[in-house]
Amino acid sequence: MNELLQHFREQPKEAIKEVAMCVMIFAVCGAMLFLSAILQGCSVQRESASSGKAVIITIDTTYIYHGGTVKFPKTK
Repeated sequence: MNELLQHFREQPKEAIKEVAMCVMIFAVCGAMLFLSAILQGCSVQRESASSGKAVIITIDTTYIYHGGTVKFPKTK
């Protein structure tokens, strides 16, 4: 802290420039955060409707084992 005060006493113009630069950096960062908060508060609603014909094409990869026998009940 003493070094900072000594710097202010020895070179006041340079110290004021450094403080001004820090204040500007904080101001720009604060403005960016404020702007991002405002933009995130906006909401957009969209609605769409569509009509037409849908064609579904599938490839069946089901394997069926046909090694068994089928028994039917006896009819009279």
